[in-house]
Amino acid sequence: MLDLLGEHTVEQAVIIKCRNFRTGLSYTFEQEWYNPLTRSVRCHVSLQDPSTKRVLKRAFTYNWRLWCLADVVELLREARVNKVHVQGDAGADAARQESDDTKVHE
Repeated sequence: MLDLLGEHTVEQAVIIKCRNFRTGLSYTFEQEWYNPLTRSVRCHVSLQDPSTKRVLKRAFTYNWRLWCLADVVELLREARVNKVHVQGDAGADAARQESDDTKVHE
């Protein structure tokens, strides 16, 4: 099973603030940039200590390449995965065109 992040919002710079209510830890997810030519993205996670309120800015940095659903289905086919099931509506048409063995659940 693969879980994929998607839709057009992954291609935009964004800052999301979150808080874990059980631990009190707060963190900020920041997508710094996205390169549409290489589909590369740089993201940062900043942490805030709940007791001191001290912020560890950009504690983690991730450089990722975003893969579209059609890319992932193609790679699975090349790896000889015989049956691919796609659940969701993003990219369903692209997955449907890949093969008769590709099943799309919307």
